[in-house]
Amino acid sequence: MAVKYVRHGEPDLTLTVDEQQFQVRRRPELRPTYDCTWLNGPRQNYGFSTTLGDDRPWSSEVEDHQRRIRTFLSDIDLNTGYAREITTSDE
Repeated sequence: MAVKYVRHGEPDLTLTVDEQQFQVRRRPELRPTYDCTWLNGPRQNYGFSTTLGDDRPWSSEVEDHQRRIRTFLSDIDLNTGYAREITTSDE
């Protein structure tokens, strides 16, 4: 589970989580809302938005962003960039 991050000036942060790169950008008008854009995924400008519970410094937010990125990636087919097929035992 390799993780590294580069802080750019507020509000940008680039996180690499398990070889997947995301730009995390804080929305100044909707704090604490963040847009997480998947930089090296198969779909250009694809990602998700998230809200953290309070307005903490970047250093304490990195773990929350990592966890949310991993959750996002667990639901995505890394080859296509689309949501994984969900099958049920009733099919």
